[in-house]
Amino acid sequence: MSWLSINLNDSLNSLKGQITTLTREVLSEEVEDESGDEQIVVPRDQIKALEAQITLQRHELDESRKTRLELEERLHAGDLHASHQLGILRKQLEEREKELQSYKSRSSEWGWDEGGGGGGGGVGGGGEEETRTSAAAGNSRTGEAKEHQSSCVKSA
Repeated sequence: MSWLSINLNDSLNSLKGQITTLTREVLSEEVEDESGDEQIVVPRDQIKALEAQITLQRHELDESRKTRLELEERLHAGDLHASHQLGILRKQLEEREKELQSYKSRSSEWGWDEGGGGGGGGVGGGGEEETRTSAAAGNSRTGEAKEHQSSCVKSA
């Protein structure tokens, strides 16, 4: 009978070990993955936390992609606007250069020297405005002289 109690005792111990192992697995809620000789044990809570983090990072990645696309569109629109403005400014520059050339050709036709003008615009030096005024005064004096001559001819 002792052999029966030993076998029964061994069987009960074995059953007790299996129940303990099963209880530990259920209570800790762990996932076991056997790959080769290694055994990986990861708690379910940690898996859920990692999945939540993955979901959050995917959302952030999607938002970053949307933001990047919006910024690329704004950059493209800014480039178009800048090139349009550049075209307008170049056209204005060409017009101003033509206008300047026109003024330069007129001044040379009228006999004005660039930067000349009888002494250079200082005190008593003449300058462009004074030259124009002098020319206008000369023309009016010439006109006055012609009027005087014609009035003398009429009275004679």
